[in-house]
Amino acid sequence: MLAISMFGPANGLTIPTLSKRIVNGFLMPDVMAPYVVSLTKKVGSAFYICGGSLISPNHVLTAGHCVIDPSNNVVPGSNMTIGYGSKDKTQQKFVTGAEIFLHPNYINGNIRESMYDIAIIKIPTIQFDNATSKISIYDGPLGPNQNLMAMGWGGTEPNAIMLSMLRGVLVITGNTTSCLRYNAVYNTYDGPQICTLGELTPDHNTCGGDSGNSVVINSDNTVVLAGLNSVA
Repeated sequence: MLAISMFGPANGLTIPTLSKRIVNGFLMPDVMAPYVVSLTKKVGSAFYICGGSLISPNHVLTAGHCVIDPSNNVVPGSNMTIGYGSKDKTQQKFVTGAEIFLHPNYINGNIRESMYDIAIIKIPTIQFDNATSKISIYDGPLGPNQNLMAMGWGGTEPNAIMLSMLRGVLVITGNTTSCLRYNAVYNTYDGPQICTLGELTPDHNTCGGDSGNSVVINSDNTVVLAGLNSVA
């Protein structure tokens, strides 16, 4: 199961650890996903990998658990490095975070039961171009068996090494009965958290390093942000 933290009527995908990867996905075409950014969080001598989405020239939307330390404190903005401008992480430009705003209803230490695994990172204003732009947030309904696309950087199978190229994968929303088997506090597929079931797309899912990354939907021929990777 992939849980998704949502915004408005339709929030995002959520993943449990900071080491998830797209499994059996596809390389994103050059014309897609100029809004996706990589995130590196520094805690002491350790580094953790996440992703996020540009929602303005100076704001990144990501998962709440991507901005906290092991003691469940929000890290300083300066501990977050944001990579943008390329789906190839080795070709990205970088800025350092300024401020971090964690959703006030986020439940520390329990991602699966947190319906609000969402945070915003304020960054220095960056210039938009063909390789860098924002994404709009979807405000329509979501139902069961809804096609979404999740994305992230990392290996193409569990325990594989992290790769530099952004990948995407089709995921499908489950219904309330199915999702309750995996999360006892799950509410509804159109609530603050939705889930996608691996059984609906066998061997195709997010897995590690994908936390906080975009989950999108095609709405009226426009790709918009439906949620964030949060828990797998």
